[in-house]
Amino acid sequence: MAVTPTQRLLAAREQMQREFEVIQAAVGPDEQFAYEASTAQWLTSQLPGADFAQIGWAIILVSAAMYPDLPMAATEGNVQQGGQRFTLILASRVGEALLADVPSAAPPGDSFEVGPKLASRDLSEIYSEMPWLPSSSVPDADPAVLRREFQQAMSEAMTEVRQELVSELPGADLSAIGWALLGTGTTLLARTVQFDQRRWRPGRQARKKLQTTAFNHGLLLAAIGEYLVDPLV
Repeated sequence: MAVTPTQRLLAAREQMQREFEVIQAAVGPDEQFAYEASTAQWLTSQLPGADFAQIGWAIILVSAAMYPDLPMAATEGNVQQGGQRFTLILASRVGEALLADVPSAAPPGDSFEVGPKLASRDLSEIYSEMPWLPSSSVPDADPAVLRREFQQAMSEAMTEVRQELVSELPGADLSAIGWALLGTGTTLLARTVQFDQRRWRPGRQARKKLQTTAFNHGLLLAAIGEYLVDPLV
């Protein structure tokens, strides 16, 4: 399906591009963000037959929808928002890399496949370590139960994201988008320990909060992906 960007999609892309330029100017060129192209290439290898124009726009839209309302310059030094912003900016760059590769990608088919490496990505262990989930303290808790409890706790945010995708990308394959968000989010989880501190210069406690916030938003992106693939609530 060809994507005709709505005003909301265009505004989301412009917003994330502006925020990316602020961070890039602070941390320097290239190396901090080099992973985006490799993540996009990995997604294309794991989702043959998917429409990557749809997916690229969807990742940018979701990133913008979750992004703090105030621009980065207005919240300088806010460590908690710093982790959130960094994660979502990186996610948006994966979307940009997918859009850049669309002309050379294989045309989308009538259906898509999920590669084994992406299909094996599982959030159950992370859910089990969340003390605020009722079943997290239950030995050998059913992963489906943990996922349902997480989705119930985050149902309002997840429903809003799904509705926005349906509104701005009518006819889009939400399952393919979900798998791409799951792949992007789980990749970002591994990136949080490499968070560049130079812009905020936090101490040890602030750095921990920064990494925790970055991790939580990587998890939320991945969990939204799981919800789009298989909503349990």
